Amino acid sequence: MRFGSLLFCTLLLGCPDEEPARPSPGSPCEADSVLCHDGTSRRVCIGGITSVEDCDLNERCVDGECQSSLCAPDALRCRAGGLRERCAADGSAWMEAPCPQGTACDSSGQCVSEVCEPGGYRCAEDEDGSWDRQRCDDDGMIWVWSPCRQGERCRGDGRCEPTICRPESTGCIDDRTIGRCNEEGSNWVPEATCESGTICDNGRCKDACDMARQRSSYDGCTFFAVDLPQIGEAERRQDQHPFAVVLANTQSYGVRVTIDYADGSIAQAAGPTVVPGGDVSVASQVETADGEVRDASGSVEGVEIPPQGIGTFILPSRSAGTVVQGNRVDYVSEIAARAYRVQTDGPVTAYQFQPLCCNYSFTNDATLLIPAGSQGLDYLAVSATHQSRPGFLTVVASEQATTLDIDLGNRRVALPPGLQLQGGMLRTELEPYEVLTLVTSGGTGLQADLTGVRVAASTEVSVFGGHVCTDIPHDSNACDHLETVVMPVSTWRAEYVAAHTLLRSRQPTEVNYYRIQVAEAGTRISIDPAMDQLSPLPPMARGLPNCTEAVEAGGQLVLGAGQWCEFGTQSDFVLRANNRIQLTQFISGQESTRPNPVGGCRSNDDCDGGRCFLGQCIGRSGGDHAGDPAMTIVPPTDQFRTEYIFLTPSTYWAQYVNIIHVPGAEILLDGIGMNLGEMFSEEQLPWLAEADESIGDGHWMRSVIKLGPGRHQIEALDGQPFGIMVYAYDDYVSYAYPGGMDLAKQ
Repeated sequence: MRFGSLLFCTLLLGCPDEEPARPSPGSPCEADSVLCHDGTSRRVCIGGITSVEDCDLNERCVDGECQSSLCAPDALRCRAGGLRERCAADGSAWMEAPCPQGTACDSSGQCVSEVCEPGGYRCAEDEDGSWDRQRCDDDGMIWVWSPCRQGERCRGDGRCEPTICRPESTGCIDDRTIGRCNEEGSNWVPEATCESGTICDNGRCKDACDMARQRSSYDGCTFFAVDLPQIGEAERRQDQHPFAVVLANTQSYGVRVTIDYADGSIAQAAGPTVVPGGDVSVASQVETADGEVRDASGSVEGVEIPPQGIGTFILPSRSAGTVVQGNRVDYVSEIAARAYRVQTDGPVTAYQFQPLCCNYSFTNDATLLIPAGSQGLDYLAVSATHQSRPGFLTVVASEQATTLDIDLGNRRVALPPGLQLQGGMLRTELEPYEVLTLVTSGGTGLQADLTGVRVAASTEVSVFGGHVCTDIPHDSNACDHLETVVMPVSTWRAEYVAAHTLLRSRQPTEVNYYRIQVAEAGTRISIDPAMDQLSPLPPMARGLPNCTEAVEAGGQLVLGAGQWCEFGTQSDFVLRANNRIQLTQFISGQESTRPNPVGGCRSNDDCDGGRCFLGQCIGRSGGDHAGDPAMTIVPPTDQFRTEYIFLTPSTYWAQYVNIIHVPGAEILLDGIGMNLGEMFSEEQLPWLAEADESIGDGHWMRSVIKLGPGRHQIEALDGQPFGIMVYAYDDYVSYAYPGGMDLAKQ
């Protein structure tokens, strides 16, 4: 009976859990129906007749549609974490298929006793160049994630190597070239070149002058130069000295320069000029990177400076704070439109030489110029102490009118006509191109020195400080002109390296003097080596604050807001502070290099075979070429760069560059390596005069290179930032200036 019922079910009704018989090809069907025929084919009803279509290889039929199989039936694989899986018979899913205890699955899905070498590495993807990395665990049974650090990529056998870029991203190969990152992230491939006057930034070409403003550096497109107060005498008229602006084009394309005045007129650069008091001739000129010299005299309007070239422009006298009447020169405080505006269509670096040369002609110095956009609103001035002639502080309005608030305190200063102090404060306004010059009127000590005077401006200005002509120290002949640009407080930093200029003698009186200024209360400064190891000398003039007296127990120098101090030393040292500070360096005069300084004179007959110059006997031995006072600000280490272009004139006896660098630095000067193997002879410049002198704890070193005249380019092959100071010696004249720096603000 049971058998009969089962047979009946099978023959007449079919069992509910069994698949009905599949129609064969050609049998009748419901129009347009599509059903699965089996796991790898489907039935399609066309015109009421059944047709069977096979799915493609590695496809299976699901709800009448051919779809890719999830996996090959019965295939094995090993998941992350060592779990083995097997593909279902129909390829529809992966199912767990664990390995026996004590084994693990390998890359083929087989169960083995050891998967990998314990502690080994591999890249997470099969192809080289994965962003992730895996490490074999200590049992050799499983690969675990061990990613490379940020900025690295796994390569080859699991090595983590630095990546240059993200694959397929765009960026800059250099200032002119847009690049696209290759698939491995290992290199940039050139894609486009920026036009002249534009530079690459984040993979796009942008206006070069706008970018220079944004990055706050010493290169830019608009500068305001000033012919600062300079000494004059009967034989050498102060208004005849060859004041010069020098521009270095750091670009790979030519830039054009225009120099004008407040009334819109164009400056006329002098042709070959014989310097009064000698037979030396100087000229306005442009020098190419290959040393070719071209005349640049005449109208300075659209004059081209070639790629990597130098432009030197000798400009008409517009001496600030100076009244010339015949052979007489008076120094006055004033406001006058005396600035030269220097504009270029591409970023350059700018310097002014005051004057461009020479010994026995005028007193000399030079300074870096700060471009518009990198200037500041808040300054603490640095100057030099009144000594028969005045020290000065000069403020130059930039591209916009500005209101100045200057805290003179109790300084002895002659005020410009019509201005008055209120509680030691001077308030005045300047229009673009206008120059405020303040000169000291006497006094001693702090009253006679404009260092530390606070200058606050409503819009960006440039500030300069210096002296008409002073002795350093005051009891050593003879005087020299001093000038330097003053750095905005926003660019000050906490670490500075003081690197002595090349010693000219063995006399203990030949030192560099250093002024340390602070902006904030509670500033504590560590000195390395300690002050008592520097054999310090007192300040250059009586009554000035002595740094040795501000050193507390423990060796730290402690100064309050706006305070400063000074000392002299022949040693190098490092300053590290808890707040921002500023450091200024002074070179002592030529007589400090001699054991028996000579007194004053009225004529050459008073000088025992020497020469009477500015009331002092000089050159008794026919010329020592030992220089005279000069001053320069010192860049903080955070503002060091990896490349500089600068000029040394052809009118000085000896010119040098101090290089402050890390140990083992790889530096090229004009394509020559900074080492004794390549810079071995003073007869063949450049010459490495001093090499790798360790400073303090040894993190910084000083090297000194003697230079020939002309354009110079110095760069770090290893990408390590370094600092430079350029200076020169001749008979009773010197100059000094920082070759450049970043001007990032805080």
